[in-house]
Amino acid sequence: MIPIWRGPRAVNRIAVVAGVWMVVASAWAQEGKRVIQVAVSGAKTVAKETILAKAQTKAGGPYLDTVVSEDIRRVFALGYFTNVKVDVEELPDGLKLTFVVKEKPTLAAIEVEGNRALRAPRLLELFAVAKGELYDPRKVKEGVDRVKAEYARKGFSQCEMVSRAQVDEASNTATLYLVVDEGSRLRISQILVEGNRAFPDRRIRKVMKTKRRRWFLPGVYDEKVLEEDLDRVRAFYRKH
Repeated sequence: MIPIWRGPRAVNRIAVVAGVWMVVASAWAQEGKRVIQVAVSGAKTVAKETILAKAQTKAGGPYLDTVVSEDIRRVFALGYFTNVKVDVEELPDGLKLTFVVKEKPTLAAIEVEGNRALRAPRLLELFAVAKGELYDPRKVKEGVDRVKAEYARKGFSQCEMVSRAQVDEASNTATLYLVVDEGSRLRISQILVEGNRAFPDRRIRKVMKTKRRRWFLPGVYDEKVLEEDLDRVRAFYRKH
C-alpha cells in the first residue's frame, strides 16, 4: 500500500487530525465509482461493527472523497485508535474500501509507587482506570486529578503524582506506572481573624468548616474548603 499523489482530484490524501496522520491511500480509486465492499483491518479489541457504524460510505453506494475523509475523522473520534487510514482497492466490479486502524495499547498492569496515606485499592478506585482498558492519556490525567484532590482533602495539599506508560509494541500492551510524592501533611494550629469589628473571632470561626487541630479534630488543611469558607464568611456578613 503506497500512497501516490495524482493531482488535485486524487483519492489519496494526507490529513492531520489531533496530531495523528490519517491517510486515504489508493493509486486507482476515482470519484463516483461504485463501492462493493467495506472492510476493517487491525481491530482486535474494538468490534468491527462499531467502526463500520461510524462510516457513511456503504457497499452499493458511490465513492466520494469528502465522505471518506469524514469517515476517517468519525472513526478516529471514537477515541480507540492512534492511527486510522483507508486502503482503496479496485476490483473488477468496483471498489473495496478497508479501514486500517491501529488501536491504542491495552493496559496490562497498573503499578502504584510512593503512596502511604492512601492504600493502593482506594487509590485505584479513585483513579477509575482499570487493567484491560485501552490506554487513554486523557482519562489517565483525569484519574490523576481525582487522586490529588483526595490527597488535598486529607491535608496533603502539596501532593504530586505523575504517570508513565511503558508500551510493548509486539503485544500492543502497556504497563502504567503511577508515582506519588505525598509531601507533608499540613495541619492547622491556629485560625486568626483580622479586621472584624461587628463580630468576635469566635463567631466568624464558627461559620467556617476549616477547624484547628484538636484531640477530637484532625485539623487538616484543605485549600478548597478554605476557599468555600471565605464565601461562607462573606455570606454571613451580607446576611447580617
